Amino acid sequence: NLVTQGGCAIWYDEPEIVRKIEERISEKISEMGKDFRHPVHKNLAPGDTVVYGKTKEEAGKGMSDHIKAILSDVDELLVVEKDSQDSYLSINTIVQGIMAISGKPLPTASASASPPKASAPAAPMGL
Repeated sequence: NLVTQGGCAIWYDEPEIVRKIEERISEKISEMGKDFRHPVHKNLAPGDTVVYGKTKEEAGKGMSDHIKAILSDVDELLVVEKDSQDSYLSINTIVQGIMAISGKPLPTASASASPPKASAPAAPMGL
């Protein structure tokens, strides 16, 4: 549903957005052909890449000292991000197991979407 109807979707007038962008850059945005290739890149062989603003030779040169300094941190962050996403995705399996052991039914999508009211802490479940 749209936001105006209590949902989370936003309806964008894409042709109007494109018109405003073209007006701002004073240029018509070219469209992809039926062969799904951009007209400017039709002569590229499969596997060739385009680096905007630099030649292929220049693209890898000039990495800033700051980027070099944080590369290992970025690699570590990628591992942490993957682990946290894996953990989040496994929560459903864990909850299903706990609910099955406790004999309680799983919550359904039709359950109230409003957050629970504050109350006394629930008694711990015996596992």
